[in-house]
This record gives sequence, structure tokens and C-alpha cells, in this order.
Amino acid sequence: MPGFHNGKANARVSNGEVIGNFEDGYFRVPGSKNNKDDVKTHLGKKDFVISNKHGLSDYAWLTGDIPGALAA
Repeated sequence: MPGFHNGKANARVSNGEVIGNFEDGYFRVPGSKNNKDDVKTHLGKKDFVISNKHGLSDYAWLTGDIPGALAA
């Protein structure tokens, strides 16, 4: 699983953002959605982060259209 469990923190993300990769899947960072980038996490080379900005994380989470959210 990408994110919180794979090693020392090397990135900061916001609550509500979607983190993942196409091999292991994706999840939403727990907590009330914001744009603070104050949650420490570990991102691998293949991991992506879908921002809360412009409603992208909501779109990705509700529709499952990860490629579409990443392309926006």
C-alpha cells in the first residue's frame, strides 16, 4: 500500500487528498479536507497524489477516474 507504511516520510500531503499507484491501489488521506500539506507520508517512485484543489480529490474518490483526475 502506498503512503503511510512504506518507510521514512519524504513528502507532505493534505487531509482529503488521494494517494496511490496503479499497481497497489489508492486511498484518501484521513481527516477533514484542507490544503495545509501537514501530513507526513512516504511516496514511492510510482505513487501519485491527487490534490484537493479544484475538487480533483473529490472527483477521483467519488468516480474512481484516477487517470482523468491526474490528467486534469
